[in-house]
Amino acid sequence: MLLQRTFKKNYTEALLDAVRNGQNLDKYAGDHFVYDQDQVVMIPSLPYPEGLIDKMIPTPQADCESAIALYEAFADLTPLQAADKSFWTYLTHVDLFNYVQARFPKVKEPGFNNIMYVVDHWFCGADWYWRHPLASLWWFVHQTIDETNKENKYKYTRFFFSSFGFRTNFAKYSIARHKEAVFGYFDFLMENPDVSTQNLRPRNLFMTKHLNKMGGTRLLSMLPREAFKEELTRIKPQILEVTYASAKEEADEIAEAAMFES
Repeated sequence: MLLQRTFKKNYTEALLDAVRNGQNLDKYAGDHFVYDQDQVVMIPSLPYPEGLIDKMIPTPQADCESAIALYEAFADLTPLQAADKSFWTYLTHVDLFNYVQARFPKVKEPGFNNIMYVVDHWFCGADWYWRHPLASLWWFVHQTIDETNKENKYKYTRFFFSSFGFRTNFAKYSIARHKEAVFGYFDFLMENPDVSTQNLRPRNLFMTKHLNKMGGTRLLSMLPREAFKEELTRIKPQILEVTYASAKEEADEIAEAAMFES
């Protein structure tokens, strides 16, 4: 059995430091990334998923299918392993380099020298768990997969990926760590599309803050999805009153969502 490989931690940091210093940027435009194979180690008990690159479709519209393919390829990945920056850095530089390059192709433009573009898409920079082009896909599925639904376990995953706004306005909040809260939240939105068709950012902030307040009197991890859905249904009139505070706030949300497309 072939085992999955990863970079050594020190090598990952060295690669990142080089890019931050403006070095090696040209390497990201090549057909493959040239790396030091002596800086690679195997991950015990984690099988190498052959053929994964062929299932990854490098378009924004196909992010959901790519995410599911990635998650299924690493179904045995533990949350602890999924928090390892070196693992994801190895994938972006080796196994899935061509996918990342095709998904974020600005590195191939003449005269490219955008350091932060490479940091954000090939490394685990700021807020990497929801911005990284691979780690975020895995974590998004991990947060939304419903293993109790044997016929359609990706029901919430597909709804989540239906809007870029959910990636920037829901996944990063603490409430997203509670699966039943996620399911109840999405059940409410799926049944009330008028809530999320506009003013999503401020309304999401309002809803997540409200649900978090429930934790002051009840243990959120013990509540079923129905409790979250019912609570949001109860305050729906208040939710609909929430709007953007300014045109700039709306523009910021559009710009933030565009981050996942280019």
